[in-house]
Amino acid sequence: MSRAKDVLRTVSEVSGMILTVANMEQKLIFWIEMMGQLSDGYWENSEPRDHWKPWCNIKWNDIKVGSPIGTKGGYPPKRNYSFSAKNLLDIVGDRVVLKINLWKKLGAKIEKVLKDNHWSIPDDGVISDNKREKFAKLGLTKEVMQAAKEGPYTMAQLKKDCKGLSDAFKINLG
Repeated sequence: MSRAKDVLRTVSEVSGMILTVANMEQKLIFWIEMMGQLSDGYWENSEPRDHWKPWCNIKWNDIKVGSPIGTKGGYPPKRNYSFSAKNLLDIVGDRVVLKINLWKKLGAKIEKVLKDNHWSIPDDGVISDNKREKFAKLGLTKEVMQAAKEGPYTMAQLKKDCKGLSDAFKINLG
């Protein structure tokens, strides 16, 4: 790899790249699922080898919701990710939909958990007895978890938002 590409990669990793997406759902999709898929999941063996680093160094507050969508302040070596790929969403879709529905139902109360510790929320929506009291303090009761499984956010909306997220990754705003 050329020295110039190494310098660009290093700059993008530390520059505080800003990602602007169209809605909060897209921010959550990236944060709670796709960031991990870039580094050690679906795109783990993609080229260039360190393609994921600039994206995974983005901080929560550097993901903005608004317009225009795209990135600013970095030079990621790869921008073309199909976050709406059927074989990816077949695996991760249900857990992402569940967590977005929890956010829609509980808002700021659950946003901190989604930001700081989203993997503590059970993917299947079933809260074990030993965690019931902890989750109840957040409003995550058995009833809320069941309601989150049923909507209002759907797999069709997830696909649309994943496509929008892919579009945001492709646009360099300078």
